Amino acid sequence: MSHEHNVTSSHQITPDFGLHPRLYSWLVQYLKLKEPVIIEAREMGCADDSCPIVETIFSIVQGGDKQYFKVARAIKNISKNDIYFSVQKQVG
Repeated sequence: MSHEHNVTSSHQITPDFGLHPRLYSWLVQYLKLKEPVIIEAREMGCADDSCPIVETIFSIVQGGDKQYFKVARAIKNISKNDIYFSVQKQVG
């Protein structure tokens, strides 16, 4: 049984990101980001069929700083509450 995760998709998140149009604004709002900011997202899927969760890992570059943030959902299924609660859990 392997629980190795693989990248299933990779995207740059911008204000006009078509796959999920509100995602950029939620990330900026809840992570208190200041523009210009580069946000990239990678969906990670588990290679084992018994591991159904797809996580989205965000890489956020602002100035010289880089941080990572994750949500335990596929990017197209992320809600505003997912971002809010993930920020509360991971950022504090």
